[in-house]
Amino acid sequence: MVQENLRMMKVSSVFRSFPKRLEFENPRTTLLELEQDTGISKTTIGKIVTEDLKLKKTPAKCIPRFLTNEQNLCRLVTCEDMFKMTRTDPEWKDKIITGDETWVYGYDPETKRQSAEWRGQGEPRPRKSRILKSRNKVLLVAFLDNKGIVHREYLPAGQTVIKEMYLSILRRLREAIRKKRPEKWTNGDWILHHDNARPHTAHLVTSFLAKNGTEILPQPPYSPDIAPNDFFLFPKLKAVLKGRHFDTREDIIEKSLLALKSIPKEAYKNCFDNWEKRWRWCELGRREEGQERDTRTVVRAIVAEVVVFIRSLEGEKKARKETPGLRREEGQERDTRTVVRAVVAEVVVFIRSKEGEKKARKETPEL
Repeated sequence: MVQENLRMMKVSSVFRSFPKRLEFENPRTTLLELEQDTGISKTTIGKIVTEDLKLKKTPAKCIPRFLTNEQNLCRLVTCEDMFKMTRTDPEWKDKIITGDETWVYGYDPETKRQSAEWRGQGEPRPRKSRILKSRNKVLLVAFLDNKGIVHREYLPAGQTVIKEMYLSILRRLREAIRKKRPEKWTNGDWILHHDNARPHTAHLVTSFLAKNGTEILPQPPYSPDIAPNDFFLFPKLKAVLKGRHFDTREDIIEKSLLALKSIPKEAYKNCFDNWEKRWRWCELGRREEGQERDTRTVVRAIVAEVVVFIRSLEGEKKARKETPGLRREEGQERDTRTVVRAVVAEVVVFIRSKEGEKKARKETPEL
């Protein structure tokens, strides 16, 4: 009886320590490790963790890249500016021509969803071997607006996009606009949107665009989810070609052209409307799934920056004490308290704005 009570006390203490250990100390702890540390069977521990603590082991989601604070800020500011321009001038989106490059493969493995099959109950799961993309591929450059494809071309074999090549592509794009979009060419108010790849931002290219008075719409770094080619055109193109074999370069070009022509014109308009929604999601700090920005995370990031700023000031003061000749012009020093107060005021305004957004979304369901 005494041993059983001691065992129950041990189980109770372990039970109380599980949340701290699993969620904070080592979230990757296995049931076998817990069994070795506590002497309790894996079955019992599994029931405690899943049924009583309501925890489950979730694998990490793979994302292309973690953005820095500066990149996140650039993304937010860019989306806010573009969304405000759309609110000011509803026809502003009609002026945009966006472009990008992508590889079209002779064989691109089909996705997991595409390989799904209907099976009866108890029948074995279908199998497929792991196959890589083929080395036979063609580089496609495409520009589009809300009416359809404005210009597209396939680069010669072995040729990649460098600044000289991209400059010649832009010249052909201007000629395509003159022929296919005469209203844009006559007014001269069309806007070019492309990403921040080095050939796109080379001095040779930017000088050419400035000389011809072409306005450039900025694209935040590492943000394919707000680039129409990346979230609309290229996925639609490749979805049709996945799982199919093309032996020659000519076959790849022929089938990809058919796939591009099969996209209806209404889809391009819907793409630009969806693009506007993505700007708004970014501005409101929400993902497509409706998640909201974590206010505490933003506040912590701002406070961390304040701490770094204060420490840098303390370092400057210490250096000036040790080196009398190191002083500011006119002997002026930054007032640390003033800066901190200003940042705290910005945090308060930010929190109140988020509370206002939440209240507005509750009162107005369409938001």
